Amino acid sequence: MSRLEASGAFLAFDRRIAPEALGYPVTAFITVTTRQKELARIVAAMAEIPEVLQAHGMSGSSDLVATVVSPDIHRLFDVDAAILAIDGVERTETSLSMGELIPYRVQPLVERRRRALRGRAE
Repeated sequence: MSRLEASGAFLAFDRRIAPEALGYPVTAFITVTTRQKELARIVAAMAEIPEVLQAHGMSGSSDLVATVVSPDIHRLFDVDAAILAIDGVERTETSLSMGELIPYRVQPLVERRRRALRGRAE
């Protein structure tokens, strides 16, 4: 267990807290098109917005996709506006989550890894 902890295998505890329980029932995914040379500064500014839970750099037509939560649609509009107000952000597109169909999980990967290691030991 300590080896796994030292390797960084365990995620932060706050990933186990449901935003809904904190009063944020609306989840959206906001794709962000940026001036790419300014990406690091833009990401740092987005990280200052509490409702932005996560952001990934993307290949393709958008540069980032952010997972955002909100207490309601009106606040989501404000969060989107705050992202758009960041210098270097050129465009956003917001998609509402209609429901989480497959929750975050790694257990299937753990099981696959366990089977693979067992196969090597035999």
